[in-house]
Amino acid sequence: MSIEIKRKTKALISLILGIALFVIFQVLSIVFGRFRELSFLSGVWSAFQYASCLFLVRTNRKRGIITSIILLLASLVNILRVIVFNKENLPVAGLFNVLFYIITIIWLGLIFARQERAAVTDVVTGLLNRRGLYQKLIALIENEKPFQLIYFEIANFKLLNDSFGHVYGDLVLKKITKLLQDYFGEKGTVVRSGGSEFVVILKDSADAEKDANHILQILAEKIILSEDSDVHDCYLTVFAGISSYPDNSANYEELINFADMAMLEAAKKNSAHAVLFEPSMEERAKRQMEIERLIKAGLENDYFYLMYQPQFMLDGKKLRGFESLIRMKLPDGTIISPGEFIPVAEKGKNIVLIDEYVLRRAMREFKGIVAKKPELMISPKKSRKSSKKSAFPRKISKSKSRNTVWCSRLK
Repeated sequence: MSIEIKRKTKALISLILGIALFVIFQVLSIVFGRFRELSFLSGVWSAFQYASCLFLVRTNRKRGIITSIILLLASLVNILRVIVFNKENLPVAGLFNVLFYIITIIWLGLIFARQERAAVTDVVTGLLNRRGLYQKLIALIENEKPFQLIYFEIANFKLLNDSFGHVYGDLVLKKITKLLQDYFGEKGTVVRSGGSEFVVILKDSADAEKDANHILQILAEKIILSEDSDVHDCYLTVFAGISSYPDNSANYEELINFADMAMLEAAKKNSAHAVLFEPSMEERAKRQMEIERLIKAGLENDYFYLMYQPQFMLDGKKLRGFESLIRMKLPDGTIISPGEFIPVAEKGKNIVLIDEYVLRRAMREFKGIVAKKPELMISPKKSRKSSKKSAFPRKISKSKSRNTVWCSRLK
């Protein structure tokens, strides 16, 4: 059962429960109203009726308001019948209570509607946010209406924010919002799904690739940002990926992820054109996650080992030392190529951990050699990220007998 069907079923059950409670309390109010000594309880049952209406409105706002008003009007008709035909004045107070209930139900409904809109609306741009995107996609999939997703990301948005400030960052977002809304109009729904990410939901009849490429071409031009007397020129770096329903998936989360994968592929290639999702991208993403898991496991369980490549002096080809090269071997004997795990590690913090692992192990294994031949050098490879870390140089002694000191410090 899909999420949308579950939601509708829950809403229907809540509606039936609310109606049943209202009817029960209405019957109790009528029954107890016939006995003058128990007539004071009629107000209690009336309050419970109002509570059941609140329950209806809170659990199913649109239908709840309509149903509550219908039930309250039916209750009002019954009160008027008693006043007119039985010539009783006692229910007059109940008449005003019901009118008050109707007014408050409508008022609360408007408040809940405003809250619901706020929950799915982005504050800066006024577009649907990620939650609104989910709801829109779920509704389209439930109705089996084909559509396409274009996933845009401003790659240098953080740099713009840091350089010009968040006020100008918001101006960029608003300019892009207006551009997308003006271009797509009625044929597409524009969503701000994240800080620098926009998603456009297009009808299946539209040419998503053509439209995306046109938008990329426009966004590649200079944008002028002005706030009071300050004016800044900026250029955006934007990438786009496309997925479609039902061709790629019938799951809304997968469709978003697939469009994101296609966008990342465009970013990887530094492509000025939108990239269509292909199943091979998902396989690469899964493999990348698996490699990342193996790297962490390898650092904990010692799946890595070092190979040493000799280095010779140009003058006389005398042995200078060795360069350490890291390799990975799983417990089952499978070899993972450094050409596969190094690029994955470089995307996160694992590369720094690998560099530290290489340094420690190389010094430990080289300790016996340097004790016999102190003139030999060991050259552990390290990444640019480690070179930029302020703490990394402190792990390397500047002593003249640095090989021995490294070994003693990094055992």
